[in-house]
Amino acid sequence: MKKTLFYITIIFLQLSCVENKSIDEKDRKIAEPNITETSDFDLGNYVLNPKSTDTLCNKDIDRAKKDIQREKYVYVAPFIIAMKRYSSELKELYSQKGIEVDFELPNCVIEEGQTEGCYRAIMNSFLIKKLGVNFEQEFIKKADSLTTIRITNSDIPIISWNCDVEPEPILKNRSYLETTLDVENLDLKRTDKAKTWPAIDLNFIIEKDGTISKFWSHNYISRLEHNEKFKDDLYKIGVNYIKQNYPIWKAGRINNIPVRTEHHLRLTFIGK
Repeated sequence: MKKTLFYITIIFLQLSCVENKSIDEKDRKIAEPNITETSDFDLGNYVLNPKSTDTLCNKDIDRAKKDIQREKYVYVAPFIIAMKRYSSELKELYSQKGIEVDFELPNCVIEEGQTEGCYRAIMNSFLIKKLGVNFEQEFIKKADSLTTIRITNSDIPIISWNCDVEPEPILKNRSYLETTLDVENLDLKRTDKAKTWPAIDLNFIIEKDGTISKFWSHNYISRLEHNEKFKDDLYKIGVNYIKQNYPIWKAGRINNIPVRTEHHLRLTFIGK
């Protein structure tokens, strides 16, 4: 649950920055595991002789150099790495080498004439000398391998979106998974302006054999105070609906190995 909330927070932070960006992010691509931006600007060379007016970069350079002198070594990972299934193993691998991992959150404010990422550039230059030019790729590959072993050899579920192949229901007499349910026996109300009905975020476990178990929910969206009293009823309706209509799933897979997954589904309930 804590990790799910962390993912949501990270996504929210990223989305909240979109409107504040002064550059076009539309065509920016993330290449994993070595994440770089396609640009003629060479940050690695720039930090060797930054502009005196670039106070942000100069401060970051000084901070990185001081940390290195104090033998405080930090790998600044792109924020998206924190959302990967191998993030815990990655931190442990770096820790074994005496290196901290700091996940870099997106900055919503871009100041003209100021350069971000200079601390990472200086620190990465040092880490390349210490660990080799391909250290990022090698550490991520090793971390993901350890994660795969941990997951496939245990019953600890992994969040479904962390699978190489996400689980999906085996459909019978249906062409898709229906997440909108008609509920005629409850006096549900919808909002006047948006015309939205109550919903519930349903979580359950999909086992390695495709069966489902252990239902729960931590989020009920009543939309209106009137609908609050139907929370338990709608939860029971939702659970029964999934059990009856989608009892068997294709299990999620990592490296083509079926794994136990925690699946999230939002169900919306429409009244009469």
